[in-house]
Amino acid sequence: MRPPFAPSHLLTLCLCAVAGGCASIDLSPAAAPAAATPTQRALPAWDALATELAERIVNRLSEIPAPAAPTEGAPAATPTLATATFLLNSPSASAFDKAFSTLFGQRLHSLGLGLENQAATGQIDMATQLIERSQRPPLLLVSTQVRANGRLVTSTADLFAVEPADLPLLATPVVAPPAAVKTWRMATP
Repeated sequence: MRPPFAPSHLLTLCLCAVAGGCASIDLSPAAAPAAATPTQRALPAWDALATELAERIVNRLSEIPAPAAPTEGAPAATPTLATATFLLNSPSASAFDKAFSTLFGQRLHSLGLGLENQAATGQIDMATQLIERSQRPPLLLVSTQVRANGRLVTSTADLFAVEPADLPLLATPVVAPPAAVKTWRMATP
């Protein structure tokens, strides 16, 4: 298990990365063929990110004891929050958000974390945000917050450089506002 970063250290690292204009990693593999589509270039790196995020969260949850349930008899081994069930929540604004959330959820599940649609011990909120920068490649912020029993137990925040060819994957679909509705009233004679 990796030791967790203190939230203040993580925030400092994120702010330094943004202020200095440097990002964690280049998301496209070096050996990508010239004719590859943005999805093909981005797929291996996003899979690695989803796996790494899931491992960090499950490792952290395995260090936190679960609330004790009243039991009779001999004391059993103390369960951890990694044995609890969680609701995975993601705003899913773009096609990328939906796909990454699904991939992230699958990685959490494959590591043994219980995921439920309702009535869970805790909740994992995952969000992405595109950060535009003038005359520099944009960055993608991928963050998670894990709450259990009404309190924040762990969180992550990672910045990644985005290749210009991958920007269409991160675009939020534009939803047209509803058409104006006119209401007509009959006048009485």
